[in-house]
Amino acid sequence: MNLKKRNFIVTLVSVMSIVTLSSCTSNVSSVAQTSEDTSNDVTSNPVTSVTSSEDPISEDYIYVASVEISSEDFKTNVGATRQLNSAVLPEDAYYKSVSWSSSDTSVATVDSTGKVTGVGVGSAVITCVSDEDSSISDSVEVTVAIGAGFAKTVLNATVQDLNLDYSESLGEQKVLIVPIHLSKGPYSGSWTNTQLETVNDIIFDTSDPESYVSYYKTASNGRLELTGEVSEVYNASYKTSDFDDESTAWNNMLDMFENATEWVDQNDSTVDIEKDYDKNNDGYIDNIHFIVDGDDQEEWGSYIWPHMAQTGNYPGTSGGFPTVNTYSLSNLGHFEDAYTTIHEQGHIFGLMDYYDYTYASDYDKNYDLIGGADMQDCTMFDWNVYSKMNMGWVDPYYFDGSQESASITISPAATSGDCIVLASDWNGNAFDEYFTLELFTKTGNNEYTWDEYEDLYDSNLGEGGIRMSHVDSRVQGFNGSSNRGTDVDNIADGNFDYYDLRNSNDYTSVLDSKLIQVIEADGKNEFGYLQQGYYNQKFLEEDDLFQTGDKFTMEDYSNFFVYGTKMNNGDEFPFEISFDSVSSTSASITVTKK
Repeated sequence: MNLKKRNFIVTLVSVMSIVTLSSCTSNVSSVAQTSEDTSNDVTSNPVTSVTSSEDPISEDYIYVASVEISSEDFKTNVGATRQLNSAVLPEDAYYKSVSWSSSDTSVATVDSTGKVTGVGVGSAVITCVSDEDSSISDSVEVTVAIGAGFAKTVLNATVQDLNLDYSESLGEQKVLIVPIHLSKGPYSGSWTNTQLETVNDIIFDTSDPESYVSYYKTASNGRLELTGEVSEVYNASYKTSDFDDESTAWNNMLDMFENATEWVDQNDSTVDIEKDYDKNNDGYIDNIHFIVDGDDQEEWGSYIWPHMAQTGNYPGTSGGFPTVNTYSLSNLGHFEDAYTTIHEQGHIFGLMDYYDYTYASDYDKNYDLIGGADMQDCTMFDWNVYSKMNMGWVDPYYFDGSQESASITISPAATSGDCIVLASDWNGNAFDEYFTLELFTKTGNNEYTWDEYEDLYDSNLGEGGIRMSHVDSRVQGFNGSSNRGTDVDNIADGNFDYYDLRNSNDYTSVLDSKLIQVIEADGKNEFGYLQQGYYNQKFLEEDDLFQTGDKFTMEDYSNFFVYGTKMNNGDEFPFEISFDSVSSTSASITVTKK
């Protein structure tokens, strides 16, 4: 059997040698006449050398002296294409095959014929190199911009402008993990060195793409860098049962947090809370997660069930020891990976859950308007682009209406941050009413739980597609102690003491209070109805994602909206959206005024 394999390989090599010799003896045109290849990678002729059994080369062999691209540096738009041609000199050079490459395929790609496609905003160098001699080449620079009709928008406000109690989500931030040993309980006594090392790896291992810090670096498109440490174990005087009685549990927890942070600061020589964990000097610890070795008895909403909350403590004195306000708590029963901590950090950053709290504790009923496929829902996948807009992690493409029609090509949101915002009048931040479009595929942070999600919820996501969401994240402003809010056009104006969202995830109280809802491409609006049973509910599938050839108008999808063909704010949506081509790597979309 081994001998046959070797003989087979030799036969293939022999065939390839014949192909190589045949290619070398043909007169290749200066512009490759091959079938179109849309690969982002460098493409080249199969021939890698003109030398073979014919060596030495005859004296009349004419070598390539230069390669010239028939273009100067140029500008193009995202989604646009331009054909470049090459000239191999001298004209009677024997071997004229060339290869094309791009220095940054996230900005522009080039195929084997020299056709350049604008992918993202920026600049890239397109190079044409002789296949005979790789030292002979020519290059041009392409600058890619957004085409007329779309504007790439740097958001003018983030969730920090909404509520200063939320942790900062840009730049370098530090995170403190405090393990707590309870005096008695099913998990008590579990804090071994191995357990602590496991927690440290789950949170801080930069080589693991599913670790807490890696997840957020990817989700933020590199705009957030989290570092920190796991402190020594604090031995609490409380036991698991001390958090069962609602009349005393909250005060017990606050006392435990205060004692734990003070003990760590005084006894763990590697941790300096005052110096490292109040970066904005607001008197509060910036990012802190407590992990107890107690058992929540799988009781949703218990005090040691994984959660985020705010203590309401007064801040520490300026420059003094900061207090605990916004925090998250988990327990060892929920710490097999980083995803629970990632989810709770989302709350610390200011996001709410996207499932309905009305029925959250009743698994016989469930209400979920995005179909579960999100980190702030089923604790899986990447963040959706609305969440990232809250943090300032993306710069959306906004159709500004300056053109009757405009087209744009976007890449997968999980790796590029590409997304589109559509509205008749948008205020430039997450806190308004609008639609979002993103290419949702098995890339980036979506890759690691895609298959698990399909298996767990018997859902077929296929190759993904365009996820379209209707967002109503308008806010109200408040002054002083008044509980009467005023509708605010833009929190960036800063005319109120504090702000709060008009809508929440309690979807049964007010008809138009849907913070975010996925618009199902099949038009069924199955997410918009109360589901019977958590595992029988409707979960996101490929049919809910827009594909090549689909179109969207408010008239065709009026069943998704409280006011039919109008948005909740009373505005018309005067656009038709055409999904011209959708694949796992890119999507081209045209927006047209109606």
